[in-house]
Amino acid sequence: MDIAKLQQVLELHQEPQFRFAQITGPMLRHGMASFLDIKNIPLSLRKTLTAEVPLLSCVPEKVLVAKDGRAHKALLKMKDGALIETVFMAPKAGEWSACVSCQVGCAMACAFCATGDMGFKRNLTPEEITDQVLFWRQYKLKNNIKGEFTHIVYMGMGEPFNNWPAVKQSLKHLLDPELFGFGSRGIAVSTSGLVHTIADFVKEFPQVNL
Repeated sequence: MDIAKLQQVLELHQEPQFRFAQITGPMLRHGMASFLDIKNIPLSLRKTLTAEVPLLSCVPEKVLVAKDGRAHKALLKMKDGALIETVFMAPKAGEWSACVSCQVGCAMACAFCATGDMGFKRNLTPEEITDQVLFWRQYKLKNNIKGEFTHIVYMGMGEPFNNWPAVKQSLKHLLDPELFGFGSRGIAVSTSGLVHTIADFVKEFPQVNL
């Protein structure tokens, strides 16, 4: 979801400040898939939001599900046609984690990683990163998947510290209690070892796992 656009629309229509939390609670934290389903805000506002605030910056092209139902892999298409992968998995029964991508392709070319064969295409925006999490929250609700969604790992396509400004902003949104509301200890960022950015990461997010 475009958070800045949501704030802009609410300000334009002179809505009270508490409307923001009334909207982000059901949409971002609970995975509601339509503004029209938020019953505690006026219908006119629900229709305005539906028309003016896109919920997702991507659409699913394909979702594959493991036989035991504990791993779901999605191929998502971005607005420019770029494709990325994200995974929803339960390493322990009832405890769900999302593995998110931060780039289309990757420049690191690690020998063990299939993404490295693609080369680097472009960075993802903060919205495109967090929308992977929102996609899985909506997917979990729609498919009545039991258990708690508590963890996020930046271990998908791309090197997070080669897209640090966007990754940093996405972390702030994921940790914000008014937005996604994840706990710091439930998030892990993986890197091939870009030391200069690790120092900034530790300073900015001392409780997030590296």
